[in-house]
Amino acid sequence: MTRQSKAEARISRQAKKAADKANKNVRFASAVKQELAARFIENPASTYQMTVRWNVDGADVLDAWSWGVARQWSDGDWNGTILPKLEQFNALTWAEIDTLSSDTGHKMHHGMATSSICDEARLRLWDIKKYEDNMFRFRLGNLPRLWGFKRGAEFYVLWYDPTHQIYPTQQN
Repeated sequence: MTRQSKAEARISRQAKKAADKANKNVRFASAVKQELAARFIENPASTYQMTVRWNVDGADVLDAWSWGVARQWSDGDWNGTILPKLEQFNALTWAEIDTLSSDTGHKMHHGMATSSICDEARLRLWDIKKYEDNMFRFRLGNLPRLWGFKRGAEFYVLWYDPTHQIYPTQQN
C-alpha cells in the first residue's frame, strides 16, 4: 500500500467534494422538479396543458328565457350543434382553445365576468344558487354560445344560448 502525497490527498478530497456537490445538485434538482410538478397540478393555470373535458350534469334546462328561448336544448341542437363542438374541443388542450380566434381577431372561447352578462341571466344564477364571479363561454357558430363554468380542466355546461342573448351585442 502506497502512501498518498499531500497533493494527491488534496486532489482526492476535492474530487470527493465535487462528487458530493454534484450528487447534492442532482437530488436538489429532482426535489425541485417534483415540487414544480406538484404546483403544476395544483395551479389552475396549469390546466392549459390538459385536454378539455365537459360535463352536462347540472345544466339549467328548466323553463324559458324572457326572449322566448327554452333553456332545454332540442335533440337537433344537441346532435347538430352542441355535441359535435364539444367532441372537437375534447381533442384540444385548454391552451389550444385559448389560441383560437375569429377572423376579426377576437378570442372565440373565453372567460367572462358574470357582471357583463344580461340582468336576467345574472338573476337566474342567484335563483339556481350557481352564482360565481366568472363564467366561461364557447362560441359554437355565428350566434350560438355555450355558457358554463370551467373548473380545472372540466367545462360544466350551464346554458345553450342559440340567439346570443345572454351577452347581447349590438349585432343581435
